[in-house]
Amino acid sequence: LRLIGKELGDFHIIRLLAKGGMGIVYEAEQTSLNRKVALKILPNHFLNEFISIERFRQEAQAIANLHHPNIVQIYQFSHWENTHFFAMEFIEGKTLEEILRIKRNKAVDDEGIPLSWSLDIIIQVLKALEFAHSKEVIHRDIKPANIMLDTSGRVFLTDFGLVKHMGREKLEAEGYTIGTPEYMSPEQAAGEPVDWRTDIYSSGLVLYELISGQLPYQGSSPVSIIANRIVTQEIRRPTEFDPDIPHEIERIIMRSIARHPSERYQSALEMHDAVEKFRSEQKISEIVRSTAAKEQARAKVVIEKEKEKAQALIMEEKLKATSLIIEEKKAIKKNEFLRIVKTSLATIGFMSIIYFMLFLIYDTRREEQTIKEDVAREIAGRIKQREASKTAHQSGTASTPASLPVPSAASVQQEQKTPAQSANNENASSENSLPNSEIDWINTQFQLGKNYEYAHRPDLAIESYIKIIRTYPDTKYAERARSLIQSLNQQR
Repeated sequence: LRLIGKELGDFHIIRLLAKGGMGIVYEAEQTSLNRKVALKILPNHFLNEFISIERFRQEAQAIANLHHPNIVQIYQFSHWENTHFFAMEFIEGKTLEEILRIKRNKAVDDEGIPLSWSLDIIIQVLKALEFAHSKEVIHRDIKPANIMLDTSGRVFLTDFGLVKHMGREKLEAEGYTIGTPEYMSPEQAAGEPVDWRTDIYSSGLVLYELISGQLPYQGSSPVSIIANRIVTQEIRRPTEFDPDIPHEIERIIMRSIARHPSERYQSALEMHDAVEKFRSEQKISEIVRSTAAKEQARAKVVIEKEKEKAQALIMEEKLKATSLIIEEKKAIKKNEFLRIVKTSLATIGFMSIIYFMLFLIYDTRREEQTIKEDVAREIAGRIKQREASKTAHQSGTASTPASLPVPSAASVQQEQKTPAQSANNENASSENSLPNSEIDWINTQFQLGKNYEYAHRPDLAIESYIKIIRTYPDTKYAERARSLIQSLNQQR
């Protein structure tokens, strides 16, 4: 902090960016070239340690020889008034460690880092390592804090402070452990000799953390973490933290963090190809899923349209059925009215016949009474004549009276039909044949039932047939209606 705002040779210190065990990084401006740089300065307490100064210089040399899109570039290595530093490319962005910390601090329902994004990050890291290993450079400190992402998502591998050149003499003593405990390989944690496969192990742990949000080893201190790394035989699988993790990517992770280097991927390129193959298959799967989703959405739209059409047809049929019902009710009312009129007329006619017959009976009886009275008078007259004849005979003027025919009661009686007999004859005629209006009503009910069947409304069709059965229960029409109801029930 004491350097902020001060000049360090050609560099003006602006602000602190990061602070680590092997150096302090500031944002600075190179005044001669008018550009922003990241200035890494060796802490003062290392100035008297040859190994620290040499390792600092070795880091600068290693980066200077690694020209790769995913490795931060170095511009200058120098010292100013006993301060050793080197200027690097300034990256506008965040470290992967910062991004993971932000994700962990978000709400519990946050979805975390997408799988595709995690794969893209580790693929770029492996490309950088593939290039570094080809230059016989081992990073030995791969971790989220040393992976930067700029605003476009481009990955940069930084902090080669623990870099090792294969084939060169080591700067640390045998058995001396350096690195970050959480991301060390077992051989690195044990202080054993390491090669490029230690970077593969650390990369696998970074991918493990990106995918599952956790690390397989837990411990309350760096010592306990290292002890677990060396002693523990079983490694927790990523799916123990998240069962939705694809098994193929889990297989890639578990192979990269195998305990023995010979069981891991033998190069960054081999691991890169495995991850790239999985990513390509994922993209194909996503395309298939996306296509299926689009087809499903399209089918849903078609179904909705067909549903709307069906609803429109149903509505139309309902309107037709309603119209038919209204017409049916009108027809029923009309038929009912006609039936009432016919019944009334029939009643009037029947009563007229009764009155006429009563009149005839009355008139016949009256005529019969008149005849009887005439016969009685005639008999009385004949009797008087007979008595007069007897008297005359007795007086000498006898005369034979003519015989008077006595009219028989049967000759004056006529056979007549009673009103009850006439009514019985008319009822017998009604049972044998129905009026045309009622037959029309029955046919209307049958036609209405058929229309309801076509409209897929069997319940309304059954109601139409039941009306026929209730109105004319013991007729052939009722038998036909029962047969149709039975057929509809079987279909349902």
